[in-house]
Amino acid sequence: MKKILLVVLTLFFNVSFARDFGVMGTTYEIKEQSMLSLIMDRLHFLKSTGFIEKQQAEMLADVKNYIQNPTPVKHISRTEKPRTFYYNPAFILQEDLYTPDGKLIHKKGTVFNPADYIPFKKVLVFFDANDAAQVEWLKKWEKTVDTTLTKILISGPIREKMQAWQERLYFDQKGLITSRLGIQQVPAIVKQEGHQLRIDEVMP
Repeated sequence: MKKILLVVLTLFFNVSFARDFGVMGTTYEIKEQSMLSLIMDRLHFLKSTGFIEKQQAEMLADVKNYIQNPTPVKHISRTEKPRTFYYNPAFILQEDLYTPDGKLIHKKGTVFNPADYIPFKKVLVFFDANDAAQVEWLKKWEKTVDTTLTKILISGPIREKMQAWQERLYFDQKGLITSRLGIQQVPAIVKQEGHQLRIDEVMP
């Protein structure tokens, strides 16, 4: 049985037994479409259907909305229990610190506190611009201080507030500053006191 099968396969597939049946119909050269032309064809199709323009409009709207309303900082609430605490900005140098002309100032491993050399003259105020009570508190409190405030939002339409108040505002992106300082409630006021930063979480 195996020998018969072998003979049959040989008759059908062995070149020496192949027959030329001639040319039947029109022949065409076989061409493989390049990946680039395939992509371009797809893009032209999507453009013709209006899909690309729609996607661009949606992306632009998303970016515009993010700029006007950044993602609120999580895990921060309005102050219910006022508290005062301190943040020590000192850190351990991971490498030697030199002056621009090459003189050694501090060696690696030294505890370095920027507040000992650079006074932090700014007063930072963190607040929620979506909270009318905090906005009202900020307007009133600002009139009682004799220094320029650096206002930092943790939530709210920053672009709208900048246009309405005609001043520069900042946003604590991803809560990087508040998390570093340990702020959990707002409004919060940050200013230097001695060699540390004093942080007051106050009632609006």
